[in-house]
Amino acid sequence: MEDFLLRIYNYVWDSYFWLPEGMSWRDLESKDPNIYYGRAKDIHWCVVVGLCFLVIRYLYEKVFVTPIARWIGIKERKRRVKPNSALESAFLKYNIKLPESVLKGLSKQTDMREQDIQKWMMIRRRQNNPTAMDKFCECSWHFLFYLTIFIYGCVILYNKEWMWDSKLFWKNWPQPVTNDVYWYYLIEMGFYWSLVFTLFTDVKRKDFYEMVIHHFATLTLTYLSWVLCFSRVGSYILVLHDAADWWLALAKLAKYSNHQTVCEGAFTMFAVVWIITRTGIYPYIPLASSMFELNIYIKPFMMHRVFLCLLVLLQILHVMWTFFILRVCVQKMNSGQLQRDSRSDSESIETSEGEEEINGHAPNHTNPDVAQVTRRSKRLANITS
Repeated sequence: MEDFLLRIYNYVWDSYFWLPEGMSWRDLESKDPNIYYGRAKDIHWCVVVGLCFLVIRYLYEKVFVTPIARWIGIKERKRRVKPNSALESAFLKYNIKLPESVLKGLSKQTDMREQDIQKWMMIRRRQNNPTAMDKFCECSWHFLFYLTIFIYGCVILYNKEWMWDSKLFWKNWPQPVTNDVYWYYLIEMGFYWSLVFTLFTDVKRKDFYEMVIHHFATLTLTYLSWVLCFSRVGSYILVLHDAADWWLALAKLAKYSNHQTVCEGAFTMFAVVWIITRTGIYPYIPLASSMFELNIYIKPFMMHRVFLCLLVLLQILHVMWTFFILRVCVQKMNSGQLQRDSRSDSESIETSEGEEEINGHAPNHTNPDVAQVTRRSKRLANITS
């Protein structure tokens, strides 16, 4: 068994796959103690860092964010329906799209109006949605991390000459790695591992599967760039991506706390920075350099082709999300204000009137009849707790 595992290990890490022809892993070992080349075993600590981030995030949200959110009036309680086994069975089977025959049968079985059953179904569905407090806490954590790591990345990379000349990504390869870049990699990969750990507990959006692809593509790319001593282009891509993310988190925080002007300003900055970095700089500098300039200094090899494929995959995701962003911008121009996040089923702030919307028709609040409002409130109280 031990020999079998050793053979698998040697096959997976065969230099034929990982390095240019004629090179071996020994060529990436430094005899000078002051010169360090990235080693796979040193970056594996990122998984532990990811677990530590989960603890830090929990304490940050409970100790700092939640009290502040309550103070500024963020909702943390959601309306819940009164238990009803017949309606619950129908909800699990049909969600809120009940066939007409089933709706009539439930009305007779439960002695409830069809409209009240529809309301029960809608509110029941919203019970599964995260509250405004959940979303505010998540975005607070993202804002803190992305802003902090972006500042750190700018500070440590600004004076690196290869940040301003893409040919230096590859010249004199393999290049040694400094401690600040090592920590930059370790923290970034740890954070993305923490996102993977919370994929099924964080706010779920329509592009959930695209986000799963993005997280794993990012982790794989970062890992490959470290192992292959491509940390220069890897660092460049990391700081490029962090530039826009904290603006989006800030816009969402402003949205959840009802600061519309700040939300629109932050989202505008996010859209501008995103388009510049993700659809402008990214394809024309790191992606193009990895395709063409690398060949000047390094012989193409198998893992380099995998690295390129993942870079292209990332660009495809960038183009897709740019479409979503532009759609929100068009929405803003048409309606006069930013609406919900087009990637999410539940990004809009819940309102008490929201439960009154049935089949897409909102109630008329112009000169409301007091008796009618009272009756509506009583019926709503009969189906919620």
